Amino acid sequence: MAERLDDLASRFPRMNVVVTWGERGVIGRLVGDDGVALSLREPAPVVNAVDTVGAGDVFCGYLAAGLAHGVPPAAAIRSAVSAASLAVTRTGSGLSAPYAKEIQA
Repeated sequence: MAERLDDLASRFPRMNVVVTWGERGVIGRLVGDDGVALSLREPAPVVNAVDTVGAGDVFCGYLAAGLAHGVPPAAAIRSAVSAASLAVTRTGSGLSAPYAKEIQA
């Protein structure tokens, strides 16, 4: 997985790059305003997964929403991992997406 991250990071050197890793969470490279890149690994909490359909969509949606609201990238990723982890504990793709108050808890 690190090879995939390195490949993407080399193609997009000035962009934040995140690779989802399923039950292992995500790995990424975040580029600060000063151009310095930092590696990131955000493990997923251990949950009893029932249905993984839609987990990637939930992750992307929460990540995009967090970034759009000015949440720092590392915190937005943490929140997105939590949201996707909660989503897999429910059945169905649409109804499995948790509300913001659930992942803040």
